[in-house]
Amino acid sequence: MRVATLLLLFLAVPALAETIDGIAATVDDTVVTISDLDRLAALRIVPRHDEESDDAYRSRMLQHLIARHLQRRDIRRFAEIEVDPRIVDREFQSLVARHGSRDAFDGALRAVGMKEDDVRDLLAMEIEVRTYIDERFAPLVFVPLEDIESYYHSTWSQYQREQGLGIPPLSEVRERLRDLLRAEQLSGEVDRWTRQLRSRANVDVFVYR
Repeated sequence: MRVATLLLLFLAVPALAETIDGIAATVDDTVVTISDLDRLAALRIVPRHDEESDDAYRSRMLQHLIARHLQRRDIRRFAEIEVDPRIVDREFQSLVARHGSRDAFDGALRAVGMKEDDVRDLLAMEIEVRTYIDERFAPLVFVPLEDIESYYHSTWSQYQREQGLGIPPLSEVRERLRDLLRAEQLSGEVDRWTRQLRSRANVDVFVYR
């Protein structure tokens, strides 16, 4: 089968029986294996934070995979998202750039036994979820002016002072702060949605807890 084993998680196809040592987590009748995580770690499908340990990275990646599975299963109940191949190509080029060169990326692919099309499929799935989030949740997010002013005079100004940075007038940074607060609100909406989905599923995590 051309598509990598990891796609079983996203497509919600029951996986073949595995020994418990090889299972990272189960979501209802679907499993994600430790080798799935190893593949994603090697390819950096999920960007790694600076100074993040291997275990912390895999733990975050595993939770990301569980969330994406639940989200895509819910999306498919209500919508069919068409993913623009040009967006997939841009994401693919960005992923290659994270490896430093195309040769380095191709070497990583060979090391984990995956093909370029497998990676493009994974990226398309990520884009599908992000598109749905933008269409469903982003229009619901509203940041009133008083929230921007409060954030400017408290949290943001305090951070600027702690970093030894200047504090420009509110008029110069208002839209930037609005974007920050919108992103924070949107993240909260997605987290609530994902927690609801998880509460209705049978999720067991065996590693990187």
